[in-house]
Amino acid sequence: MFFGSWSGPLAVVVLGFIRPAYSTFKALRARSADSSNAEADTVAWLVYWVVFSLFNLAELPLDRLISWVPLYYDLKVLFVLWLQLPYTQGAMVAYKGHIQPWLEKRQPLIDKRIEAVFGRLATLSLTDLQPTFDAAAEYVQQYVQQRELSKNSVKEMVQKREKASAEPTATQNGSSDETAPPPSVSDADPPIFFSAAKDEVTPETFVSLDSEESKKDQ
Repeated sequence: MFFGSWSGPLAVVVLGFIRPAYSTFKALRARSADSSNAEADTVAWLVYWVVFSLFNLAELPLDRLISWVPLYYDLKVLFVLWLQLPYTQGAMVAYKGHIQPWLEKRQPLIDKRIEAVFGRLATLSLTDLQPTFDAAAEYVQQYVQQRELSKNSVKEMVQKREKASAEPTATQNGSSDETAPPPSVSDADPPIFFSAAKDEVTPETFVSLDSEESKKDQ
């Protein structure tokens, strides 16, 4: 696969317009100079432009429907080359085989539709375009309102999610404070029943008690 989704259309535009446009210029210039091959070249390039224009119209839906087909863009480039190369003359083959018979059969109807459209455009005024302007303004207004509503709904949804995620944390903190167990006795400071300075027992205490008891016996 040589062409992709961006290089394929670029190659089609370059190959489909640049060389044919320059060749058409040369054919028209040669016709004005009464060259022997001018008439054939002019007809050939006019046929090419008819076929290439129809190809461009068909290209829009084809790019959306079958652009996933392998080698799709390569085939498009090869088709454009086939249309314009002198030894293939694909445009002349497609025109005489399919396009010319189809257009000749429907030419009166096409001419009638074109005349009706351009006749309507010739008599068109601003009052005729006013309903179109009003419809376009209403559509834009509705579009802006829908965007604002969707933006507000998304904002409200985000706020609800933030509030919902914050509530369990607060509830968990409150319940942990309420059900906290009381401090155990072992964690509290041990009770002091006597002062070490007053009730401390030393050997001198026993000596003094013995001397007092001996005095009482005497």
